[in-house]
Amino acid sequence: MSDSLDEFAYDISSIELVSSTGYTTNIKFMVQDFNLYESIFNAVISGDMRIWDGNNILSEYSLHGNEYLIVRFKKSDLAPIEKYFRIYKISNVSMRNLGTFEYMIYFCSEEFVLNQQKRVSKSYKDITNSQIVEDILTTYLSIDEKKIVNIEETMLPQSLIIPNLKPFEAINWISTFSLNSKLSAAFVFYENIEGFNFRSLASMYEKEAVKKLQITAKNVQTGENKSYTNTFVPDRYEFPQLFDILKTISTGGYSSQMLAINPLGREHATLRYDSVEGNFDQLNKFIPYNDATNRFNETLTDGSTYVRYFPTFQGALVDDWLLQRASQFSLLNSMQMNIQIPGDPELRSGSVIDIEFPFFQPIDSPSKTEEDGLKSGKYLITGIRHRIIDSVYISYLELSKDSNKAPISGAVNSTKFELAKKL
Repeated sequence: MSDSLDEFAYDISSIELVSSTGYTTNIKFMVQDFNLYESIFNAVISGDMRIWDGNNILSEYSLHGNEYLIVRFKKSDLAPIEKYFRIYKISNVSMRNLGTFEYMIYFCSEEFVLNQQKRVSKSYKDITNSQIVEDILTTYLSIDEKKIVNIEETMLPQSLIIPNLKPFEAINWISTFSLNSKLSAAFVFYENIEGFNFRSLASMYEKEAVKKLQITAKNVQTGENKSYTNTFVPDRYEFPQLFDILKTISTGGYSSQMLAINPLGREHATLRYDSVEGNFDQLNKFIPYNDATNRFNETLTDGSTYVRYFPTFQGALVDDWLLQRASQFSLLNSMQMNIQIPGDPELRSGSVIDIEFPFFQPIDSPSKTEEDGLKSGKYLITGIRHRIIDSVYISYLELSKDSNKAPISGAVNSTKFELAKKL
C-alpha cells in the first residue's frame, strides 16, 4: 500500500499486528484494500482489510482471535492518529498462487469484545442517565476517560434498575428514555475516530456545518485546489430514498398517539403528537409535508397511526420523550443520500454538512440558478466508510435529513386530484 494517497496527502504509516504469542509485524504492505466504518447507530468503530500474504502469518503467528492491530495514520498538516483494534474474524482464505494466500481480516474496537463478556446488574438511585452511562463505560468496560469525548447532560435524577444487560445494551436502552435540558429526546450512543459519544440528535443539529458540498459537474471546476477549502464537489452521489410515506406513517413520523395504561390503578390516558406542530429541533426549516387530504379529508398528520404502551418505571417523563423520539428518528430516516468524495479524515459521524443542490434541467430548457430546496440543505452524517485501495483514499458518506430547505408546494384541490383519491 503506497504512502501517497490521492489529493489529501494522507498516510497510513503502519498497520502493526500484535499476536498473543509475542510476535509483532507491520503488515501494511500486505494490505490491498483497507476499510474503516463508523456510524451513529453503531456502538463501536469496525473495519476490514483484504490481505495478500506471502509470509504465511496465519500459521507463523498462530492467529486465532486474540490478536490486536495498531493502525497509525495522519494527514500531512494534522497530528497523527493511533487506534487500537481487536481482530475478531478471518475469513475467505484462498491460495492466489504457490506460497501466497488471500484472505479478509475483520477488526473492531476492543470494547465490543469486552461487551460480549460483561453484564450489568445494578440499581442506581437519584442519578441522571448521563451519569449512569459514564459509570457503565468506566466501571464495566474500563474505558479511559480520554476516549469518552462527549456525554451530553440529561435532566432530572432518577432511580433505575438495569436488569442483567450487556453494557452497550444497557446504554442503548437508557438512550430511549433520555432527555436533555431542553426536553429534546432521540439520544444515540456511538463511537467515532475521536472516541465515544452519548448525544441527542438536537445537539448534533445545532452545530455548524463542517463542510459544504456543491453538486455540479466535475469538469466545470476551477483550477484551484478544492481539497483544502471548505467547499468541494463530490465524485458521485445517489439517493437510496427520497421519501417513504408508508414507513413514515407507521413509525410515527407525521403523527402518533400514545395509550398509557396503569393496570393497578385502573387508569389510562391518551396523548397525541403532531410533528408539524411539534417544537423539536430539526436540521432545516420545513418538514417534508403539505396539507393535501385523502378521501376522508385527512392529512398525513391525522389519525392514530402509532400506538405505544409504557412500563411504569419509565413513566416519569414519558409524555415528553416517547412520541417525540419516534417522530425524530422516523423523519431522519425518510430521506437518505450517499456521497463519494476524495478521502477526508476530518469528517466524523454525527457531524453536519451543508449541500447546495441546483435544479437540473434539459440542455434546451431555460437555465435556473436557484437551488433545489427539497434536496439542498443540512444533512447529518449518519455513517462513514473510509477506504484506501490502490493508493487512493476515498470517503463514502451516508447522509440523512429530516427536513427541507424550502417548503413542499402547497396542495391544490384540482378536479383530477379529487377524482384520483376517491378511485
